Amino acid sequence: MGIFDGYKASAKPTGNHTYLLPGRYLATIAATKIVKKRNGSEAFVNELLINSVLHRYEDPTFTGSGDAPKLLCNPKGTTGSHMINPGDYFDGDIKAMAMAIEGMDEAAASDEETGITLDYLLELTGPDQPKAGVVVEVNAQPIVTQAGKIFTRVEYVRSNLPHHEDCITDEDLSAAVANSL
Repeated sequence: MGIFDGYKASAKPTGNHTYLLPGRYLATIAATKIVKKRNGSEAFVNELLINSVLHRYEDPTFTGSGDAPKLLCNPKGTTGSHMINPGDYFDGDIKAMAMAIEGMDEAAASDEETGITLDYLLELTGPDQPKAGVVVEVNAQPIVTQAGKIFTRVEYVRSNLPHHEDCITDEDLSAAVANSL
């Protein structure tokens, strides 16, 4: 089972993630998978096709002098990879993302039989990619810590817009899924 050993369906959903450029997006899931990192450890990766940019955040390092602040985001039509590394918030981060994909509330997601279970996660990241094509809203917000370091907090919301006018075409989705597997 690997990365999901010890997963608890009772975990509280969280949203502490990294590696997606700050911005709010309407995105289509291209693939969800487990990858081996360079150091040999595993991580969960959600590959997203950016359908449209709903909001761009200013660069949080902007000091207010000189040119206007740089606006950060993944451009429409690109693939943004969101990596969730095992750690203190892993179970909750995975659960929050899966809840958005499924449109579940916390009570439903915590059900030991029909919720976000180990079996669900193994199927989610398996070769059949059952959630490829699901549209989600993704908010990747830059956060500055008290120590002055920047990280990107990622939150998912199930979109009620399965066919948005700016969405990626079926051909684009098929190509992205093929390239990501």
